[in-house]
Amino acid sequence: MNFDFIIQGGEVVDGTGKTDRYRADVGIKDGRVAALGDLSPAEAASVIDATGQIVCPGFIDVHVHSENTLLGGRDQMAGIRQGVTTQLLAPDGFGWAGITAEEAMPLWQYTQFAYGEPQNPVDWP
Repeated sequence: MNFDFIIQGGEVVDGTGKTDRYRADVGIKDGRVAALGDLSPAEAASVIDATGQIVCPGFIDVHVHSENTLLGGRDQMAGIRQGVTTQLLAPDGFGWAGITAEEAMPLWQYTQFAYGEPQNPVDWP
């Protein structure tokens, strides 16, 4: 099988909890993990040497309040720099999705303890 790229020789932590890390190659095709194991006979457009490195899927943060980054003026890359590729926003029952412009400022004031002062005025559609 041909891959777009292969991450070769890394220590895989797959997040299943079934085993400790294990040495494997990871074949990526069309933006998805297509194969896992010994891929030494496979071909790829690019090979990344991960010897001595941990290879893992993106982490899922199940309780985060980063929706305020959508309003601008905040660090929108904080999660991804820590390996988080999926976030569950507003898991405690309130959030920014679906609120009206009239509801935006009171919600901002209520959640300001977590978000801090807005760097930009809250401008809601």
